[in-house]
Amino acid sequence: MAIFFVTARPGIIYLPTEYNLEKVGYSVAGLYVRHLPDLFQDVAEYKTAKRAEIEKNGYTIIANIGNSPTDLTGGHAEKSFKLPDYDGQLS
Repeated sequence: MAIFFVTARPGIIYLPTEYNLEKVGYSVAGLYVRHLPDLFQDVAEYKTAKRAEIEKNGYTIIANIGNSPTDLTGGHAEKSFKLPDYDGQLS
């Protein structure tokens, strides 16, 4: 099973983000962060486009999990799960 992460975090913190995910036990098959051109795109549109890209590469997204509506809009997943946001403390 491949685990892909799509985040609105800027590309400058790619390595610390990947390190933190792996440190807590995730096997990161792909980490999508926002590079300079992506920063001008709507967050929900960016995340939807990245999920579509993952599917285009031959993967089926069976679960999409997030704490923000931008994580879940736009489809490209068999099932979506909304987590609590805890007043922005998870963002």
